[in-house]
Amino acid sequence: MEEKKKRGVGSPRRFASGEEFFEEFKKYVNDCDVKGKIPSIVGFSVFSLMTRQTYYQTKDYYPFEFEMIECMIEDETFNNKSTHPSLIKHALNNKCGWRDRQEIDNTVNFNDGKLDDVLKAFKE
Repeated sequence: MEEKKKRGVGSPRRFASGEEFFEEFKKYVNDCDVKGKIPSIVGFSVFSLMTRQTYYQTKDYYPFEFEMIECMIEDETFNNKSTHPSLIKHALNNKCGWRDRQEIDNTVNFNDGKLDDVLKAFKE
């Protein structure tokens, strides 16, 4: 039986290598410096003529470069003196899982036997 050749699905990758991906990001950061902008995922996507979905899919191909870019964007957001405090708060809530209010878990586990102890105490 003949072996079928594997075909790629969808469009070719936006970047041929992790180095090319990272170099494009560095060009974007330089452009941000010139224009006085704070680097962002959306800005990088527009600069590179790709969708946000394509940006996130790049993680599957170049995980190290993807993580470095994520860290650089986060670092610039938090350490840029012109970043508004509400933007930092928003980023901390969404990216880092921080909460600005206390969240209490009120779930009760009925399978641990403690409920029986409580019911016995009420009957006595």
